[in-house]
Parts: sequence; structure tokens; C-alpha cells
Amino acid sequence: MKNKIAFLTALVFTATLSLAFLACDNPSNSNNLSGSVLIDNYKTIAEGVADDIIFDITTQDIPNGNNGTLTWYSDSAGKISTETPAGVLLLYGFSVFNNKASVHLVLSGATPAGNYYFRVAFDSQMSAVARLEIIAMAKFKAGDIYYMAFDTNSPLDVKVTNKNYNETWSQADENGNSYSGDIDVPSTVLHEGKTYTVKKVGALAFVNSASLDSVKLPAGIDVIEGRAFLNCENLKTVELEEGLVTIEHFAFVGCSSLASLQLPASLTNISPIGSNPVFSGCSVLNISAEEGGNFHAEEGVLFEKSGSNLHHRLVWVPEIKSGEYTVPGDTVWINSYAIIDSSLAKIIIPANVKYLLGHNFHNSTALTDLTLPWTEPSNRSQIIMEGNPTVFYFDEVDKAKITLHVPSGTKSEYEKHELWKTDFVIEED
Repeated sequence: MKNKIAFLTALVFTATLSLAFLACDNPSNSNNLSGSVLIDNYKTIAEGVADDIIFDITTQDIPNGNNGTLTWYSDSAGKISTETPAGVLLLYGFSVFNNKASVHLVLSGATPAGNYYFRVAFDSQMSAVARLEIIAMAKFKAGDIYYMAFDTNSPLDVKVTNKNYNETWSQADENGNSYSGDIDVPSTVLHEGKTYTVKKVGALAFVNSASLDSVKLPAGIDVIEGRAFLNCENLKTVELEEGLVTIEHFAFVGCSSLASLQLPASLTNISPIGSNPVFSGCSVLNISAEEGGNFHAEEGVLFEKSGSNLHHRLVWVPEIKSGEYTVPGDTVWINSYAIIDSSLAKIIIPANVKYLLGHNFHNSTALTDLTLPWTEPSNRSQIIMEGNPTVFYFDEVDKAKITLHVPSGTKSEYEKHELWKTDFVIEED
């Protein structure tokens, strides 16, 4: 049943998270920092937006090797300790090296409005207190589309978002079914006398919208953020325009009815370049790419170019592609997730390929024959790029049903290889 969205225009407020460091005395001792702790960067982020904040503490006085600790406080003086705010995670600790210590906070988007403080203290007893300040920004619905501002430096720039104005992955189900039918996103939107410019499709914007049929995006949208169209199983068409620069991880995963997608010449970055799947589960999708851009497509197979080499990196092979496929002879890299959920029975890899990255051949249950060209041990050893190959390659595949075709005189070497020695039938050609 179509999810009918009632018309509503409501101004809601969000918040941006501002990190501003205040040099202060450590209450546990009498050391006065006297400006010895300086903060190199300042970052803002809208409430509800999931993001990472990385910043540096630079000092001339804290010796290398000093370890840092981070404690949250409820007051600006750093005297009353409290629990870590909801939605904030310290990804890793830090220690001083070359008079600099990096701090990495991960924000899930669930931090409520308010003021928060934390102290960074070092073995040397020097410390600094950080202030998290919430600044209100606009959230609203215009027509059938939800928007929220995301940048305090550009308060009239907005992204398309979901009905809950929330990008927290754990709430993906609650954010689902925000849209149905055909959605035509405008380049600008008027709300309460102000004209906003639409710059992004936000994370989880269309997630799990089972009744969504089509989306047309305007020129000027530069980023489709992670999981934007995740599991829109009945989405048939998405129109992308010039100006799009980045498509992030899992953006179209699970769009099983999406049949075609044309990438504009402005697109330079996908995921980035295969670090996470973008099109997995797009079981009928074929991709084309505008001439003059960073990507090239042949019969739906997507490549990243390098100079005059159109096939430098194999980015993605359509899941719908069946039969036999020979990777072009000038391909150097096969990216992570390039060949997954594949319907191919036979794949031939050329000798020029030097890097077969992890997370390939997952759930490729139709595969029966794989031709491997490498005669030099140095080339074979470059295939394993991540951890245990039995985990990062051929997941959910019966390898005993796959015949590896290897060069004459190399069978014994492949039988020693960490990946290729596992269960495959190996034959010399």
C-alpha cells in the first residue's frame, strides 16, 4: 500500500555541534596552562547528522609519549564529572607525538540540544576543557519533501532528509517509508520567506521507502550520502544531474527494481572507490556514464579511468550479467565489492591485474570457472589485501564447485597460496 504523506509545513529546529576549546587549570593540580594548549581546527555539525569530528591539540610543552584521557563534565570549569552524552563516542584514545594529539569523536546524530564539556588531560597534568555548543538550524517540510540545514557557515543550504530528520543508523526502520510515488526534488525551496538551496541527499533520506517509484534530482546536488536509497525495493528510476561529485557507501544497496543509472561527468568519487558496496542488491541494474568524466561503462560494467586507460579499475559488474566475462586486458585493479552477487558462470582475469581487493565473489553462486593468469609469485602474493582470505573472498560460495584455471607449471604454487589452496579444483591450462 502506498505510503501517503500528508502535507505539512512546520519549522523545526536542529542544532549544530561546535567544538571550542578553553585553556584552563586542571582542578587536580595548580598548573596554569598559560596558552600552552592550542586547538588547530573547529568543526560544526547539525543535530541529527551522523558524522566524525577529528581535531588536533597542538602544544609545545607536552612531551612526546604523554598519554591523554578524556572525561566529560557538566560545567565549564571541568569540576563536576558526568556521563558521556548520548550519541557521542570517542573512537580511540590519543597520546602526544611531535607535539600533537588527535582526538576522534563519532557522532551518531542522537545528541540532544544543550551544552557539554569534556576535559583532555595528559600525564604531565596539563589539560584543556572542550565545549560542545548547540546552535538551532532549520528543519521543515515543503510539499512532500523533508529538508534540514546542515552547515552553520551556510545556513540556507539544506539536504533532503527523512520524516524524522534523523540520520542515526540504528533508527533506520523508524525513518523508513518517508516517501512514496514520484519525487521531483527542486534546486531551491521557499520556506517562511527564505529561499533555501538543496545541496545534498542526506544519509537515510529515502531509506526503506517501499512505495517509492522514481526520484529526479536537480543540478547542484553534490553528494548522495550513505544509505540514502537503501532498500528502496520498488524504486525504478533515479535521475542524476551534472554537479554530483560523490556517491557514498551503501547509497543504492537493495534497490532491486532499479534498472538503469546514468552517472554524470562531474562524478569523481564512489564510496570512495569501492571501500564499501554502493550497488549490491541492485539485481537488474545497468550503469552508463557520461563521456569526459572519471568513470567509464561498457555493457553496464563500471570502470574508473586513469589517464587514457578506460579500464584502470574495475568498480562493479552488474549482477544481472550472466555467462562468461573477460576482464579487459588493461585493468590493473579489481576493487572491493566489484564482483558480488554475480550471475556469471565464467570469469577470466588478465595478467595485467595486480590487485584483487577483498570482498569479491560474495554470494556468486553461479560461478563454476575462474581463470587466473599469474605466473610470478610476487603477483599472486598481492592478491590478499585484507586479513583472512576465507573471510574476505567467496563468502556464501561453495568453492569446491569452482575450477581454477591456472598457467601451465603453476598448479603446485597455487596449491600453496593462502586463498587459492582452499577447496578449489585447480587445473593447469
